[in-house]
Amino acid sequence: EYIAAMKYVMPSVHKKLMEHYLLARYIKLFSCDTAKTAKDHCFDWSAIFAKYQKHSYHNLSHLAYCFNLVDALFKKNLSPQEIYILGFAIFFHDLYCHGGDTDEQLSAFEACDFIEHFGNNKDKYVVKQLILSTSHSYQMPTGADNLLIKLAQIIHDVDYAILCDAENY
Repeated sequence: EYIAAMKYVMPSVHKKLMEHYLLARYIKLFSCDTAKTAKDHCFDWSAIFAKYQKHSYHNLSHLAYCFNLVDALFKKNLSPQEIYILGFAIFFHDLYCHGGDTDEQLSAFEACDFIEHFGNNKDKYVVKQLILSTSHSYQMPTGADNLLIKLAQIIHDVDYAILCDAENY
């Protein structure tokens, strides 16, 4: 409903709706009690949102769209740990979007930096690979485990689903 609202409200209102929706996701995902707690983390949530607001396509609406698709199509078949890892990767997957070959690598680096300060280090490799998997030229590492394969397929599908969605964009 937040994405559909883009057709009916002013851009400034839509931006506030996206911030509201995504902040709630961020707080839930990272087990923050409040927005203030989220802001107190070493990586301020508002810095993530500020970067996405600069993008014309890979913006807050795109993030919300990805989360909505995961909820609608995949969530019931995912464990809480898989939802956490996938959500982490979704928040960071298009943080850098300059049209270059290194955008996913920069986004993955920033996500790993965040994980070192806030997340669970054992998830760092999978989160990094999920972000890298959104690149057109990504090659699944040899011997990748089932978790990585499963979540990479999901993030890739939700990231590119917009290409066949005439209703929302």
